[in-house]
Amino acid sequence: MEIQLNMLGVIVSDMPAALRFYRLLGLDIPATEDEKPFVLHRMGSGVTLFFDTVFAKGYDPY
Repeated sequence: MEIQLNMLGVIVSDMPAALRFYRLLGLDIPATEDEKPFVLHRMGSGVTLFFDTVFAKGYDPY
């Protein structure tokens, strides 16, 4: 059995800045997603990226 990557999560504190960066890398994420706390983006390869600010707000590693 081979392991397959299906989903990758990115925890961010600034959604507009994070999405702007990934757009520069070539992802076609609509600007209307910038103000959402959670964004899903399915790439052509079938892998889904999600961007999450909800977890980041409550996370304190110290």
